[in-house]
Amino acid sequence: MFKRALTYCLIFIVFLTALQWLFRPEIRWGDNSGLTVIAFFVFIFVEWITKTNKKAKS
Repeated sequence: MFKRALTYCLIFIVFLTALQWLFRPEIRWGDNSGLTVIAFFVFIFVEWITKTNKKAKS
């Protein structure tokens, strides 16, 4: 679960940074890292809820 979350968040931060590098004069590292941390915790929470619902249905 954590390995997939880290992979998705790494792709997310690279994507955000690439977009800012191409279209803005500066890269906002604080915004990128903050959004990545939030995305990580949201992904973990959604996976946890999904697993809990699957266990409850079985």
